[in-house]
Amino acid sequence: AALAAEVAAGWPDAVSKLILIAPYGLYEESDPTADVFAQTPDNLASMVSAKPDEYSAYIEVPAGEDDVEWDLTLFRAQMAAARVLWPLGDTRLAKRLGRIHQETLIIWGADDKIIPPSYAEKFAAAISGPTTIAVIEGAGHKVEFDAPDAVADAVKAFL
Repeated sequence: AALAAEVAAGWPDAVSKLILIAPYGLYEESDPTADVFAQTPDNLASMVSAKPDEYSAYIEVPAGEDDVEWDLTLFRAQMAAARVLWPLGDTRLAKRLGRIHQETLIIWGADDKIIPPSYAEKFAAAISGPTTIAVIEGAGHKVEFDAPDAVADAVKAFL
C-alpha cells in the first residue's frame, strides 16, 4: 500500500482511485508501530494476523517443496520488503501524501498489532483528496487474509 501511495503521489494522472490496505510509511512516537522484521518466526503470525494458526498454516512449506529452499524464499521476500519499506516508521511518505488528490479508500484491521488502527486517520488527514476509512473488526495487519469477504465488500462498495 505504501508503494501504491507513492505512485499516486508521484504520477497522479496514472491513478484514478486509490485503495490502501494498512500502509506503512508514517510514524508517530506517541503511537509507535511494531517492527515486523524484528519478530521471531513463532511470534510473527500472531503479530500480523488475527488468525495466527491459519496464517502459520498458510505460509507453511508447500507440498513438494524443499524445507530449506522454502525458508530461503521467505527470507528473500522479507529482505526485499525491508529494502523497500525500511525504516518502517518513517519512509518520508508524509511529505508526499498531500499530493494524492484521488478518491481514496483506506482499509485497516481493528486488531492490527503492527501498525495501530489510529494510523488510518493519520493517512486520511494527510491525503488531500476525498478519503473513506473502513476498519474491519476481527482482523489484524493482514486484513485481507483475516477477513477477505469484508475487504472485498469494502472494495466493491468503493469502486
